[in-house]
Parts: sequence; C-alpha cells; structure tokens
Amino acid sequence: MKRSLAPRTALSLAASAALLVLTAVPVLAGDEAGAPASQGTGPGQALAGVGLGVLLVVGLGCLLAVLRIIFPGPARKADAALERLSTGRLLLTGLLPVVGIGLLGAAAEATHVEALVVVWVVALLLPAALLMIVGALAAVPHLGAGLLRSRDDRSLLARSVVGALVLGLALGASAALGPLVHFVGMIVAGWFLGAGLGVIFRPASPRAAGAGDGVDGESPGGPAADE
Repeated sequence: MKRSLAPRTALSLAASAALLVLTAVPVLAGDEAGAPASQGTGPGQALAGVGLGVLLVVGLGCLLAVLRIIFPGPARKADAALERLSTGRLLLTGLLPVVGIGLLGAAAEATHVEALVVVWVVALLLPAALLMIVGALAAVPHLGAGLLRSRDDRSLLARSVVGALVLGLALGASAALGPLVHFVGMIVAGWFLGAGLGVIFRPASPRAAGAGDGVDGESPGGPAADE
C-alpha cells in the first residue's frame, strides 16, 4: 500500500516555499519602490509569479517522468551511474566540463567570430545539454526518492515532481540572494552532466541496468508497484 508524502518532505516543501516567498517579495517590493508608479508591481504580483514558477517546475517534473517512460534505456544507465559513482566524483566529472564549456564559450564570444560561436554551440553546448537532460532523468527522481524516504512509494511521477519542485524552489530562493544562484546552478548542472557522462564513458552492465527503479512501471523484483 502506498504511503503519502513523509512529514519531512512536506516540511521541506513548505520551508522551501516560505523561503522563496520571503526572499522574492522584498526584492520585488524594492523594485517597486524604485519604479514608476504607473507600473503597479506589488506583493500580489510577486505571489502570482511564485505560483507560476511552482507550476512550471511541477510541469518539468511531469515532463521528466514522461521522458523516462519514452527513453527507459538511457534513464536506467543514468540510474546505474548515480549508484556506481560517489557524489564527489559525479560533481568533479560534471563540474569541470561545465566550467570548461563556459570558459570556451566566453572566449569564442570574445573573438567576435560568429563561426567559432556556432562551432562551440554545435560541438560542445548541444551535446552537453543533451547529456544533462539524460542525467536529469535519473538525478531529479533520485532527489525526490531521497526526500520521500520511502521504499514503498515507487511512483515515478511522485518522485519526479517532488524532486523538480524542491530543486526549483531551491534555485528560486538562491536567485534572490544574488551570485549564490550561479554557484548552485553550476553544482546542479555538474551533477546532471556527471550522471550523463557516466552513461557514455562507463556503460552499465546488464545486471546493473536490470536493477533499475521500475521506470517501465515494474519494480526490480516484482510487478508494477504503481498498479
């Protein structure tokens, strides 16, 4: 029998939402004080923006769940990479390429040569973005599973939505703190890219790939837990 969200998860969601509101409202209120009176930006619009952001990250979680069903193979290999590699190694192997790609992009843009920018986008940025998406297919549900703290709740949709919601709220709250969002964003991107690179450079064995989390709707040792 499925269990609902654990109390810790509910408290985490509530605390993240409260932090996002408490940081976003003063920032927007400060913008309102320095803006012309005709713009009429107020706390109501700030809360509406927060609600829209929450809706978007929930939709992102749903999208990741759909992509895991459509592409189960890469998702399972990314799951195996998360299980096989330590967090430090994942961040190291993912964060260094993220920094390197960013530096190369800045250098290409500084040359003012459009051909170099196009080569950078096609050869580096797009492959890295695809690998980050593959990594996110495993990392976001993995985050949600850790927050749910329940091995009985095998719902892919619940894990994906909870992971995306908490991650989005965390990034939104850090955005209100200025440069912190860049640091947090780099760590998250490195985590995603590290999981994606683990799929390519060290493919999962058949045994590891078969020990997935039931992305096709089946648990590792039995029938579908969602049914």
